[in-house]
Amino acid sequence: MLRNLCYQILTGQDGGREWARVCQRIQSLFGVTLDEPTYIAERGEITMTYREMSGVRLDLASSGRGLQQTLLLLVHYIQNQPQRAREHFHGLREAKVDRLGFALCDRLDRSLQPTPGRQEKMWRRREIENYLGQPETLLSYAESSREAAAAGPLFERSEAERRHRIMQECIDDLVPRAAMRDRSDPWWINTKVSNEFLDRPFVIFFERLGLLNLLRKTDYHILARYVAHDQIDLEVGEVLSNIVDVASRAKPIVEDS
Repeated sequence: MLRNLCYQILTGQDGGREWARVCQRIQSLFGVTLDEPTYIAERGEITMTYREMSGVRLDLASSGRGLQQTLLLLVHYIQNQPQRAREHFHGLREAKVDRLGFALCDRLDRSLQPTPGRQEKMWRRREIENYLGQPETLLSYAESSREAAAAGPLFERSEAERRHRIMQECIDDLVPRAAMRDRSDPWWINTKVSNEFLDRPFVIFFERLGLLNLLRKTDYHILARYVAHDQIDLEVGEVLSNIVDVASRAKPIVEDS
């Protein structure tokens, strides 16, 4: 079942971006690299492997229960199945009864069910990318991208101005005028930014520069470093504070010496 769920993530809408999120999280927690699940038509089955830090490749079945349970947890939340994720969190607690959890979801059309041991929160905007798509952020990224292209410091300013102008034209063409006038406009809140906005200006921007697109969906997290301090939504700070609070109360497993 786990292989099938991973394959659904990979081949579903936004599969590349969502699979990259899963892989990054598993690597940060367990230090292993997940390989993409592969469908073997001749046998009608899905295979999946992972690589340890040593480079040794093993079948997913060889991984520990903790990794498998965590992977299930991530997959179900990405598929917007919070109830299944809750069930697997309870499975993790069987190994450590005082384990704490924090689930952060894109905006859902259903109520959350937090418990004393498991906090749940959803973004008030459609998804996390909605906090990275400000025109100022895109313009800052466009200007900074000139460093790899300008032929020396003397040309950096003119290249930055050219890239700023191109990105501004992209933004003007794609963002509704009402939303440009009012940053509290529902367009900034309800649009699925990763699919319906961000991919378009970067495709056009790099095409006009005559370059390959250097910022695809799996790379949108890079935009976070270009968000000006006064442009960071207060909700982002609230969420980070919530995560820090849970982490500070968590008790690590103490191995017997």
